[in-house]
Amino acid sequence: WFLRREGSHLAEGSVATLSYAKSLMKVPMGVFGLAIGAGVYPTLSRQLQTGDLKGGFTLLSSAVRRVIVLALIAQAALSAVGADIATVIYGTRLLPNQAQDIGLVLAIMCLGLWAWASNTVVARGYYALGNTWMPTLIGTVVTALAFPLYGWLGSRYGIIGLASTSTMAISVYTFCLMLGLKWKYSNGISNILSFWIRITVAVWVATGIGFAVRAMLPVGPPVIMGALAGGLAAVLVIGIGMAFKIPEISEVTGKVSAKVLNKFSR
Repeated sequence: WFLRREGSHLAEGSVATLSYAKSLMKVPMGVFGLAIGAGVYPTLSRQLQTGDLKGGFTLLSSAVRRVIVLALIAQAALSAVGADIATVIYGTRLLPNQAQDIGLVLAIMCLGLWAWASNTVVARGYYALGNTWMPTLIGTVVTALAFPLYGWLGSRYGIIGLASTSTMAISVYTFCLMLGLKWKYSNGISNILSFWIRITVAVWVATGIGFAVRAMLPVGPPVIMGALAGGLAAVLVIGIGMAFKIPEISEVTGKVSAKVLNKFSR
């Protein structure tokens, strides 16, 4: 709502650019975050109801890290070839140069993709204990603080300012949810700092290489050029993550590979 409201005061096509970029960003958010959150919730609730707080929050912490890994792999691909994806998906509906604007806005929004995807899982840590007010209270406070920031950054930096505010707001919200769990329950989201540093380095390196490769590729169909550069960025995140010995990378790729092989073996 904030993006539409503030975007309507900007140049023609600004609201559409923001909307298209956010729609693309929400695809991995829904596929990874909502699916894993729904899958982990019954087991988490059962463990907490039996008094197994340590087991429950170990499960929650592992699920959050897996979601973040998947979200950041998607971030690398989307950031490297956002303009190509926009061209393929939206085609003739776009104004001249709008695909490039969508790609830029998408890259900024994807900086918060980890938060969009994981907050649905983190919030279930509260819901499993029957605490629904804390996520709502934190969300209300963050929204109230972000509201004037949308107007200020939007007026100064246009769609880039609005996209940046959206990313900052969801990141602060999710970080506060994690801190709340850590503070309220001693187990919380454990060992996140070391994991975050390693996976962030992997994503930035992979995104940079993917973007550079896309810039060097010859002119060609966006679907092919984008698939090559975006696929390379995603693979590099996985490879660098394995080199950094991030266990969630191996877990995620192993499960995805098993599902794909099982599907093709039928």
